[in-house]
Amino acid sequence: MTITGRRAQAKAQKRARICAAADELFRAQGYAGTTTQQVADVADVAAGTVFTYAASKPELLMMVMNHRLRTELARGMAAAEDVTDPLAGIMTLLTPLLELAAADRETFVLFVREVLFGNEGEHRAESQAAIDQLTTSIGAVVQRAPGHRSELDAEAVGRAVLSVVLIELNRIRRGRTAPNRELVANQVELVLKGALNAR
Repeated sequence: MTITGRRAQAKAQKRARICAAADELFRAQGYAGTTTQQVADVADVAAGTVFTYAASKPELLMMVMNHRLRTELARGMAAAEDVTDPLAGIMTLLTPLLELAAADRETFVLFVREVLFGNEGEHRAESQAAIDQLTTSIGAVVQRAPGHRSELDAEAVGRAVLSVVLIELNRIRRGRTAPNRELVANQVELVLKGALNAR
């Protein structure tokens, strides 16, 4: 392996350790209860090294959530490919997102806030790209559904569906229970009634 290759491998390993350490600590003691120094200690790196891979604590949060989302969103997209009913297809796409929110409500709600309103950064951009990909996938489900109204922008429908999820996440932010899948499904169906003919 070349020197450049070894350096790249070492950087990737450090990044993975930092991400794993932050993930472990966020799950165990919450985002607010975790310091970047603790992350550095668990990852066995210098405190300043953490900021080489995530420029701020919110960016560190998004690094962790991107790691969680990558696998889960891919799982939802793969499962939705063969689903013919549009409501079932969209809920298949959304289920991994709702499950992540239910498993770690505090961290997920903070993540959504940072994606929407946070400062620009590498990991925030990656998070936004993942959400955009999900929006596109929802739009594709609508577009291939029988009765799709061709005059409607399918991605706009996708954004309307994601707005439903954001409203539900705001509800859990106020200290209520985990995301209500049935409520989300009912609201998604209302969106679909406007997007499809005679549904």
